[in-house]
Amino acid sequence: MIKSSIVNRPLRKLAEGDEVQGETTCRTGVYTPVHEDLSTGATKQSNDVISEDIPADFYQKLMGHFRGSTGKIKSQLEVYLPFIQELKRFYPESLLLDLGCGRGEWLELLQEHNFTAYGVDSDEQLAAMARQRGLDVLCTDGITHLKQLPDESFCVLSAFHLVEHLTFAELHVLVREAHRILVPGGILLMETPNPENILVGSSLFYLDPTHRRPIPPELLAFLPQYWGFSRIKIIRLQEKHALRQKEQLTLMDVFSGVSPDYGVIAQKNAITTIMEATQQPFAQQYGLRLDELAESYQQQIEDKLDRIVPIRKFLFKFTAKNKNRLKVWSSQLKLLKTLFKEKQFYISFRTYWRKAEIATAKYRHLLRQLGRRLFWVLTHSYYIKQNEKKSLFLLGAINASSQETAMQDIKEQQSLYSVANTSISMNPSALLGYLKRYVRDSVILKEAPQLFVDISELVKKDNATGIQRVVRSILIHWLINPPQGWRVQPVYANKYDGYVYAHHFTLKLLGSDKPFLNDIPITYRAGDIFFGLDLCYDIVIAQQSFYRKLREHEVKTCFLVHDLLPVLMPNYFPTSESRVYRHWLEVIVRSNGLFCVSQNTAQVLNEWIVNNKLNQTDRAHISWFHLGADLQNSVPSLGLPADAELLLKQLRQNMSFLLVATLEPRKSHKQALDAFELLWQQGHSLNLVFVGKIGWMMDSFVERIKSHPQYGIHLFWIDNASDQYVQKIYKAATCLLFPSEGEGFGLPIIEAANYGLPILARNLPVFREVAGEYAHYFSGYEASDLAEAINDWILLYQQGAVSDSSAMPRLTWKESATRLLASILMLSKDEFEHE
Repeated sequence: MIKSSIVNRPLRKLAEGDEVQGETTCRTGVYTPVHEDLSTGATKQSNDVISEDIPADFYQKLMGHFRGSTGKIKSQLEVYLPFIQELKRFYPESLLLDLGCGRGEWLELLQEHNFTAYGVDSDEQLAAMARQRGLDVLCTDGITHLKQLPDESFCVLSAFHLVEHLTFAELHVLVREAHRILVPGGILLMETPNPENILVGSSLFYLDPTHRRPIPPELLAFLPQYWGFSRIKIIRLQEKHALRQKEQLTLMDVFSGVSPDYGVIAQKNAITTIMEATQQPFAQQYGLRLDELAESYQQQIEDKLDRIVPIRKFLFKFTAKNKNRLKVWSSQLKLLKTLFKEKQFYISFRTYWRKAEIATAKYRHLLRQLGRRLFWVLTHSYYIKQNEKKSLFLLGAINASSQETAMQDIKEQQSLYSVANTSISMNPSALLGYLKRYVRDSVILKEAPQLFVDISELVKKDNATGIQRVVRSILIHWLINPPQGWRVQPVYANKYDGYVYAHHFTLKLLGSDKPFLNDIPITYRAGDIFFGLDLCYDIVIAQQSFYRKLREHEVKTCFLVHDLLPVLMPNYFPTSESRVYRHWLEVIVRSNGLFCVSQNTAQVLNEWIVNNKLNQTDRAHISWFHLGADLQNSVPSLGLPADAELLLKQLRQNMSFLLVATLEPRKSHKQALDAFELLWQQGHSLNLVFVGKIGWMMDSFVERIKSHPQYGIHLFWIDNASDQYVQKIYKAATCLLFPSEGEGFGLPIIEAANYGLPILARNLPVFREVAGEYAHYFSGYEASDLAEAINDWILLYQQGAVSDSSAMPRLTWKESATRLLASILMLSKDEFEHE
């Protein structure tokens, strides 16, 4: 789209001696734009000297030739309306300003939707055209006009196809001044040609000779981020929607099919109410990216290669066996081709076309017969039907994945394969190595013993609970560092059909979206080990006969035990939960080994087995280990909500007590809220932050949170936080509050220690085991007990006398997974010592 600029446009002859804000004139009467050199701060003249011979109306006619109709432009601009409509509720009297308004299509659209707006353009002819249509337009220099406007006086500032006409210094001024004049929650709209579209970036962009240079979307989006805007969205626009469904893409589709324009929408920070009301359009996806088209095009090529490779393999074998016959056939074909051409030439001079058709039919018959033979070879061969595709597909697909990875943009590689600055952050070549090893081990190393790892619940759905964080963390380290001579094979089951290999899930975990291997039933033999890593009661109960069969075939079975809380504290769990959990325990105690996440849990489990007189003759060996807690090494889930920075800022403004736990009765969220109500009544300006999904028996408590007068002020609940978000909250908090009445380990204690976050926890044996002297403890179940403990802790904190949690001895996930693996493998040697 070609549009008038508000600065130094249109370029036309000025009378000698005329002065224009931001411009200088020369003797010829032609001016050259003046702009600031960003590297030196000096002022310099542009080398783009515009000839005085260019007619004054050239640019208007150029615009009219290439620009669409008014109706079409208005239709294209409607995409921006959802971003600004909600602002009318909060700022009904606020103004909208359109810089470089040109013919005024956007102003007209705003007028139709009851917005009060005016425009600015430096071109008098365009401004006059807009005013003739009843629009409010000023003819003046836009940057100067922006600088003269009062603070927080507009709710929307728009600049469509303007920024490509500005110097980089002027663009900085535009964004900076926009942030100043916009109200809280106000929107900055900028649209420009998209250089990701190869045709636009290399050719169409330069149809307007006043364009300076294309601006990459990431650069334009970074500017409002730099100047303080809190929510930023890139939307790609005007692509051909049919390309998404097109089955056969051409190379020209890749070159020219990317959205030809893009917009950057930046929102100024505001209170939570405004940010939540305006967040929906920011969550939607827009446009067509170059990587999407390139991937579809690449997939088409790979699909064709997959069909060609087995045929080439067969033809190679066929050629090797039939060299002599092929020589004869080749000679016959050459002769036939020569005769056919001669006959065609001869027939072309004949006037009796029926005779010609009869004559050529003889040769066509020969070709058809030979063609039938070749067709039979290609479609009826036993080898082609079987096509030995399995090994070829595996090798070809992995190599294709390698090629695809190598061609990915660096930024895309980082977002796909890097999960924070950690030892588990995998570069593409390392990830491909793990992937190839997994496929090789699964297909080729059939003789190696297998460690079956049950991840049935994780395969079904990652609920982002603490237990599933444990499963992900241990599994990924075992896959990356498998024990020598063993195959680590993740498996899953439904209730009745036995276990199958979790190949699809594992390949995806290792960075591939291609199903190289099928999820088929597992095969086992003596010496293998089955380990129940995931917590899935119903499946374990349903598969108990399968575990018995495994042990009969000398396959060891063992399970991970997090806690015994449903049977020890049944009043805090649904009745069915306690009953199912007891049944699950009765099944796993018949296994060869049980591995607990703490020494305390191991002691409790041993006592429970003795007290309930279970499996006294052939008891499972019981051992324990400690969990790791470096979130970044647990294959963390990523993603931040739009108002994340606003919340984190609120947490830093006051002392913030963080409680990370699923909302369940035993976690004592109710006692914590009761205690903070006492503290707020005492005049304390403290924040209470709950991070965790809602569990059972807590619906009424959730209603209490949402209707609380302090909700959103000093009381916060984040119910769907990614691991990335949890890490940021840990860093912003003042203290970890852990009032839970029962835990198997207490993972948040170690996570808090990783960030040096002080800890105030209930005085439980397991917490003493994990945290020792590096945390503070309280007792009592009343609100006043906890409120008093918090008051005492605050005094210590103000005196700089709280315990340093960062000095707490703890394991990384790699160390934790290694210790657990070593204990499991002892089962295969019958060296397990009962602890």
